[in-house]
Amino acid sequence: MPQGAPGAVTRHNIEGIVSTHVRSGRAGVDYILTLQRPERVDAKFTYRLGRHRRLPVNTGDSIRIVVAHRAHAADEGEDVGVLIYRSETESVTDNRGDSPLKAPRGPGDKPETGTLKLRNRAVLIAVVEQNQLFSEDELPAALRGLRITDVAAYKEAGRYRADCQDVREQRYFRLSRPDLLAGSEGKILRGRFFAPGSRLRMRQSTTESFDVVLLSHVAVVRSSCRAKPDAVWSWAAIRSEKADTK
Repeated sequence: MPQGAPGAVTRHNIEGIVSTHVRSGRAGVDYILTLQRPERVDAKFTYRLGRHRRLPVNTGDSIRIVVAHRAHAADEGEDVGVLIYRSETESVTDNRGDSPLKAPRGPGDKPETGTLKLRNRAVLIAVVEQNQLFSEDELPAALRGLRITDVAAYKEAGRYRADCQDVREQRYFRLSRPDLLAGSEGKILRGRFFAPGSRLRMRQSTTESFDVVLLSHVAVVRSSCRAKPDAVWSWAAIRSEKADTK
């Protein structure tokens, strides 16, 4: 995909019908998703969303994928985020018929009703967020309370960039809406700080939630190189239709 200027966010929309969605045998990749696009070359995506999770899409589903990209201004890194929508059909009552609705004429009468129709709606089923590529308005309420901190969960040391010897911290995330937490597993500090690798179940409604894995929150705190890369954080959420209780 073409890249924009450093610091600028570029977006790409890909729509199509799922033609294949299979496990991958490649290292670092869990699944391969292929979209068939009318009059265009098929689009193929490889992904890993933590804990070997699979996107809730099957062959024949109509989906739209929004890919956001931003090159770092201070280093050679880049941020990539994804929103995935699945087209679903729902029944609605259309009251815009030729004759207006009329009030009941008596106690035993019922008002006239509209026509039952089907319509498609786009449902957000997955989010991959990195370094705040998306605004809170684009995220469901269940995912708006995830915050980053400067509290170290654990340290790592090694050569992660060419010949540089780096000391890195994996830092905690903070949950600003603990009332939406339906369950969790992982390293937890003071009840609302969660280390990278933790898994959270965030309640969207009584019947819907998001399964969130905190992928990473890395900051280089010491380096043998002069320039230190920007801190990078990311998480991935998948929609679930199971009712969750604490």
